[in-house]
Amino acid sequence: MRIPVDRLQIDIDELVSFASRTSGRLQILQTNRNHVVLRLACRSAVKSPEAAEPTIDEYQHELMLVIPPEYPSEPVLVRHMKPVDIFHPNIAGGAGLDNPLMRILIMGQVCYSGRHTPQNTLVSVVLQLYDMLGYRSGRFSRSLSDCFCPEAVKWANQSPELFPLERRPLTSDRKKGSC
Repeated sequence: MRIPVDRLQIDIDELVSFASRTSGRLQILQTNRNHVVLRLACRSAVKSPEAAEPTIDEYQHELMLVIPPEYPSEPVLVRHMKPVDIFHPNIAGGAGLDNPLMRILIMGQVCYSGRHTPQNTLVSVVLQLYDMLGYRSGRFSRSLSDCFCPEAVKWANQSPELFPLERRPLTSDRKKGSC
């Protein structure tokens, strides 16, 4: 079963409109019926394998939102493509994957927080991802048993004073606490 064109088109149009209000921090790179590729500027952490500590800075994150045939009943799947050395509990990145086979199979998978309902839109997914990438609002795993990168969980649990890494809302019209 394929989703009605109007719901998907409405969500994509809403996302494009939303991106125009982010002062360039959200850019829509590609859209079609199967996926949306976007670039999201956000303060976050990366860590090369040889580094002792992650580097915190503003990075340009490239993400792919894969739209399932059952959308909006089923949630979009998210793939984090760049930077490859992302250091985050909810993202299978280079920093947490030492096994080359596992790196190929799961690199870039994202487990974003939030309960999915059919009322969720692509904008609400992007807002959840922004909060998660910037370690905002507790939207990241603090449990070693429920994460992609245990090293990032340990770092986050030992450094709560650093959070949130990203303190700015994505848009100035975003209501406080809304997703």
